[in-house]
Amino acid sequence: MIKHAILLMSLFFCVRLGATDLLVNNTGAPNTYATLAAAINAANDGDRILLEPNIPIFESVSIDKSLEIVSTAVDTAFTIIGTVTIIANANKEIKLVGAEVHALSFNSGTADSSSLCKFYFIDSKLILAAGIDSRNRYVETNVLFCDQLDRRVEFDYGKIIASDIKGFISNVNGKIIANKIITLESSRLNGSYLVANNNFYHSTSAAQTSNSQHQLIIDGSINSTNTNYIINNSFYSNRTNTQSTNIGLNANIYVNTSANSSEISILNNSFWLRNIALPNYNITHDNHLSLNVLYNNFGNYHLGHYGVSGNNNFMNHSLYFNNYSSSPSSSDAGHPGIRYFDIDMTRNDIGLYGGPYSWYNYWGSSTGKGVIYD
Repeated sequence: MIKHAILLMSLFFCVRLGATDLLVNNTGAPNTYATLAAAINAANDGDRILLEPNIPIFESVSIDKSLEIVSTAVDTAFTIIGTVTIIANANKEIKLVGAEVHALSFNSGTADSSSLCKFYFIDSKLILAAGIDSRNRYVETNVLFCDQLDRRVEFDYGKIIASDIKGFISNVNGKIIANKIITLESSRLNGSYLVANNNFYHSTSAAQTSNSQHQLIIDGSINSTNTNYIINNSFYSNRTNTQSTNIGLNANIYVNTSANSSEISILNNSFWLRNIALPNYNITHDNHLSLNVLYNNFGNYHLGHYGVSGNNNFMNHSLYFNNYSSSPSSSDAGHPGIRYFDIDMTRNDIGLYGGPYSWYNYWGSSTGKGVIYD
C-alpha cells in the first residue's frame, strides 16, 4: 500500500455539504449497514462508505451513483471478495481508495461521450481478475498509484499514473504517466495520448508464441488535429531466444499502417532492443509522414539496426553501444525547449528522470530533487 495524502487531498477534496459517511458493520448503530449492498442502496450521490479493513466483504455489488468507498483505517486496505460492477451513468464519480477487489466489471448506463462516468481506482489492487477493461462503456478510467496492480488496463478515456501494470490499451484519449510496464503483451495507442516517463520492460529467453511482440503499437485512428507525445520513457526489450526467423518482428515502438498522418512526436526517450532471432529497428513505421523523432538515445544489440526503420533523416541525440552496453546517463541532452525542462528547471535529461513528468515526481527520489504530484 502507498498513500499520497497530499495528492488525494488536492485531487479529490471537495466541500461535502449534506454528504454522509455510511459504515458497514454489524453494530446496529446509526448510519451503519450490515452489508455493502445495503449501504450503497441507502447512499446518495456524494456520500462516502467506510469498510472495516479486517472484515472481508463477501459480496458482489453494483454502483450506479457518485460514491467514494474507503477503509476506516489509514494505510490499511479493505477487501471485497466478489465483483464490483460500475454502472456508467452520466456525470457520476465513483472512487475505490485502498481496495483489494476480486474483480471489476463495467456496464453501460446513461453516460455518453459528452457526459462520461468517472471511475477512480486509487492505491488499490485486483486479487483474481486478469485486468481492467472499461472500453465501449463511456467511462473515464483513472488508475492512480496502484503499485501492486500487476494487471493489464484497457480503456477509452482516462489516465494510468504511477502504477505497476502488464500493458494497456488507450483508445480515445489517454494519459499514461510514470508506470512500470512489464510488456508481456503489446500496449496499444489510438486517439489522442500522452505517454510520458514510463518504464517499458521486457526480458525473456522463452520462445515466442505469436508473430510479433512489439512493446508499444500505435495503430487505429490517430487524432489528426493534435500532436501526440511519447516523451522521456525508457524502452528495454531483451529477447535472447534463438527461434527461426518466421516469428516476426519485435520493435520497441511500431507505428501501424492503420495510423493516419497525424503528428506523432517521440522525444527524449531511451531505447534498448535485442532480438536474437530476427534483427529489427527500435522504431518501425510504415511510411508515416508526420513522425518527429528527436533527442532520443538508441541502443541495439544489432548495431546496423539502431534507430528508425526507413527514412533515418532525424535530428536524434543518438548514442550507439556495443553488445553489452545499456543507455548511459544523458543529463541535459534532451529537447532544449522550456516545456520539456526537468523539475529543477534545467534542460531535459533523456529517459525516465527527465522532464516535467519525472519518475521522481511519483516514485520518490534520493537525489534531493523536488517531488511534485500531477
